[in-house]
Parts: sequence; C-alpha cells; structure tokens
Amino acid sequence: MGGRSPSPFADFNNLTITFISVLVALLIGGIEALGLVAEQFRLQGPFWRSIDALNDNFGSLGYLIIAIFVATWLVSMAVYRLRRLDWEPPAGSAFSPVKTMLGDRAQKRVLSIHVVGTTLPGRG
Repeated sequence: MGGRSPSPFADFNNLTITFISVLVALLIGGIEALGLVAEQFRLQGPFWRSIDALNDNFGSLGYLIIAIFVATWLVSMAVYRLRRLDWEPPAGSAFSPVKTMLGDRAQKRVLSIHVVGTTLPGRG
C-alpha cells in the first residue's frame, strides 16, 4: 500500500486523535507530577486537595478520557463532513482552493511566493 491511508478522512482523523492523545498524556503527566510535588513538599490548600483527589481516583478519570476520545472522534467526523473536506474537484477542472477561498489576487501572491521562493510581490 505504500504507507498511504485508505482515505482522506483516515488522515484527518489520525491527526485529530493524535492531538488529543498528546493533550491527555500531558494532563495525566501533569496531575501525577503535581501530586508528587504536593507529597514531597507537604503542600496544603484547596488546589492541592483537588490534585490529591484526582490522583486517588484515576480509575474514574479513565472513563472521562474514554468519553473525550469518543466525543473527539464524533466531532472530527462531523467537521470533516460539514466542511466537505472529502470533496474533490472534477478531473481536468481548473478549480483552485486558494482562488475559491481567498480570491484571484491572493492566489497570485501565493503562487509568486511558492514559485519564486524568496521574492514577495512588490518587494523587489
């Protein structure tokens, strides 16, 4: 298969789920680290009590994480479909997504930046 995803939605979904995975890992790691800091320095207060409570109830936090992944997948699918990211122009058409989104003048600027490289329009 050459390492290519079977569909553009798979690529979009993989990117979204990977992003959420990183956020969840940072959240869990942050809670664990804050719990260790609170324990080592015997920190008190409402914030530190809530961190201690989260550390004591990681099983319940797991259900929340599963719900986050399911909700993210559903939102990802909805955005993909509603934004029509699966639409492709007809073969042989002169369709340009840059021209459609930004207008003809913006398309010329984008092309001049990409074709010329370092030369920007109107700057020499």
